Amino acid sequence: RVLPTTESISSQNYPISRSLFFYIKNSHIKDVPAMKEYIDMFLSEELIGEDGLLTEIGLIPMAPELIEKNLEISVNKIQLRSEDLEE
Repeated sequence: RVLPTTESISSQNYPISRSLFFYIKNSHIKDVPAMKEYIDMFLSEELIGEDGLLTEIGLIPMAPELIEKNLEISVNKIQLRSEDLEE
């Protein structure tokens, strides 16, 4: 039995925790004004970090290794594959 703690939710070990997904089409980065700034804001420590603004409304931040993985995806504009959605 896994209890709902900040750590078990953040690490996705708590079985009914759910992630908030944020998808962007790579083509929109160059076509939509301010899209890059919008993405940077959503991936900023100020918003999604351990003491970020989202914690003020009750959301639990991702584990640091998940933040790093998502930053890498964003910086390198890695396209999602169907296998990525099964994790």
